Amino acid sequence: MSEEIYKVVIEYLKSRNDGWRFILGDQIFDKHKLIEKMEKDKKFRKYVIEEVIKTAVDLLSPKKQ
Repeated sequence: MSEEIYKVVIEYLKSRNDGWRFILGDQIFDKHKLIEKMEKDKKFRKYVIEEVIKTAVDLLSPKKQ
């Protein structure tokens, strides 16, 4: 499943314009650097996928009133 999510994330990143940026702490990645980092660093890739899943769950979970 995480491999499928990884592919979707990469497709999403490739579709962004060249001015797109991802900020993580004190690091700033453009789309090319982020794709490169995800391809080379499996721990970082796992972190990004986990954050994508958490965000999706947050968005899809009903809000308590």
